[in-house]
Amino acid sequence: MQSTYQQLLHWIKSAGFEQWSWVIAVVTPLCVAGVWLFSQRKKEQIHTTITSQGPVAQQIGGSGSIIHQHFSADPQLVQQLLDRISEKDQQLGQNQQLLSQKDLEIDALKRQALTTALGEESGPNATGSKKQLIAQLQSGGITQALDILQRLEMQATELAQPLRARAAQLAREQGALLLGRNAQKAYQAFERANQHEPQHLPSLWQLADLSKVLGSLEQAMVWAQSALTKCQKLAASDPKNSDWQRDLSVSFNKVAGILQAQGERAQALVQYGKSLAISEKLATSDPQNAQWQTDLAVSYLKLAGVAPNKAQRNEGYDQALKLLRPLDARGALTAAQENWISVIENEKAK
Repeated sequence: MQSTYQQLLHWIKSAGFEQWSWVIAVVTPLCVAGVWLFSQRKKEQIHTTITSQGPVAQQIGGSGSIIHQHFSADPQLVQQLLDRISEKDQQLGQNQQLLSQKDLEIDALKRQALTTALGEESGPNATGSKKQLIAQLQSGGITQALDILQRLEMQATELAQPLRARAAQLAREQGALLLGRNAQKAYQAFERANQHEPQHLPSLWQLADLSKVLGSLEQAMVWAQSALTKCQKLAASDPKNSDWQRDLSVSFNKVAGILQAQGERAQALVQYGKSLAISEKLATSDPQNAQWQTDLAVSYLKLAGVAPNKAQRNEGYDQALKLLRPLDARGALTAAQENWISVIENEKAK
């Protein structure tokens, strides 16, 4: 540095400016120092601008070294970059405002929904449970409030049950009137009945039978299996309940009939056999019960329908006739059952 300064003085003297040499020697370093200080000041201004722009500017600018490098090369490029950073910060601020606004709207909707749900129950005529609920909600006791709501839900369900049962009964009566007239509308009626009163066995059985009539064996199996599953649970819970045992026997027959329609004769035979075992047990326990005797006769007829040969088929017919003739002799058959004997005899003669 010193040698460069001496060279500068020597050049000034040789050029004939010896009398100005000391002035030039002093002014020149001052000018260089001024330029350097000016550049440092600009860099500090850029760094200050970056840190004041917001989170995006701070993230991109970091310590300011990247911006400083661009500034020394192209100040216009730096300004464009700062403008873009500022734009991004504005967008981020707008998004944050929108999120805050949405949070407020959601909170308002929750409050409105709560007010609507409680309705007039918050008034002076509110029940004890509703007053407890409001108090818990106001104090922030969410767990306790949920317990109260669950209890109220159960009470409402119990109160609504007679109405649902009545609606289901009306739908089943419509379906019964439509049987043999319009299978599709009958199906819709029993489907509504099942919606009003789910897992009602007669509705499930009718839906299975109507699905077969409408040509949907897969849907028929869905209904029949649903009925069978319910009956199996009930029968297992109380094996001495003869009504539930009979329902299970009927459900086995329903499933077997669908399997038979699907061409699965071997599987149908298994299900018919399960139904027969239950029917035999019930019929043996009370020989005077006409319902159970005819149920057993039906089981023999079902087995005859899937028998692999004529001899076994006729054996099923004979067993059914053996049960039906004594019932007919004492007038225990219903009007719909009175022609069963002649139909079986005709089938056996073929």
